[in-house]
Amino acid sequence: MWISVELPLHGCWKLYSIFQRPSYCPFAARNRVVRSHIPPGVRPPGREHIPVASACLLESPDRESLLLTQRPWHMRTYPGLWVPPGGHSEPGELIQTTALRELCEEIGVTSAVPEKWISQMSVALKPLCAWEAAYPAVEAPRSHHLVLYYVVPWPSWLCPHTNLPLPSIEPPLDEVQSVVWLPRSVLTVLNQDWLQFDAFWCEKLQAISTGQDHTRLLAPDPAPVNELRTPVWVWDVQVSRWEQKPVNQLIRSLSSPETCDLCQLVAPEPSETRSSSLSVGTLYAIGKWLSNH
Repeated sequence: MWISVELPLHGCWKLYSIFQRPSYCPFAARNRVVRSHIPPGVRPPGREHIPVASACLLESPDRESLLLTQRPWHMRTYPGLWVPPGGHSEPGELIQTTALRELCEEIGVTSAVPEKWISQMSVALKPLCAWEAAYPAVEAPRSHHLVLYYVVPWPSWLCPHTNLPLPSIEPPLDEVQSVVWLPRSVLTVLNQDWLQFDAFWCEKLQAISTGQDHTRLLAPDPAPVNELRTPVWVWDVQVSRWEQKPVNQLIRSLSSPETCDLCQLVAPEPSETRSSSLSVGTLYAIGKWLSNH
């Protein structure tokens, strides 16, 4: 379902963003035959309001890469997944201020949003899209938010350098496990993986809703992501330095076997390689960024 959501910008409410959610969202499932696959006792109750969160896609100085963070495996929601810096709004806080505050906190720039960034917020921070996020996907959701994604260019006043990996950072150990710069070429592969994964699930849910045999549907090939060895800059909080590693040591395809079963659509278990996928909301936002840049 596509809905227009008004976002505040430049002191008014004139900009519209596309609002989307995954086809297997438990809240969408309340209106579909597929809800029969979710036990009645764990179906999400109705809710008048959805809490709002924000996330920032930080661009590299050349605008050819995006910065993502990996959530620690001990987190209660979305453990191990790669997402942009982001979080919930404090009481009375503008959502744009939340986006910048969380970005600064998660890359360890400062504990408060720099005044320079706030003064430039109306021109530096660009609304991108909105995503309804529920976790987990097939159990009673412990988390349900409308996430507003913004794009922000690398601030020259923070660091004049133009080459990656940029300066040392100090991410909070309890919120961030790793930080990575993903170039456009890698983002394009990940976006294609997401599009194929989403199409697969749409077809599968359509088969379920019409009583057809969905078990014969073949999941997309995960090899383009799982065998991608493009070197990228990654900051591991355990060693506190930038290193170059192949993408497939950090990120795995959405179409890996563990994500193509309706009962396994939860965050991945830690693996020996500690690789994980991007959240689907993140991939949706990346697709919008690619189409706009």
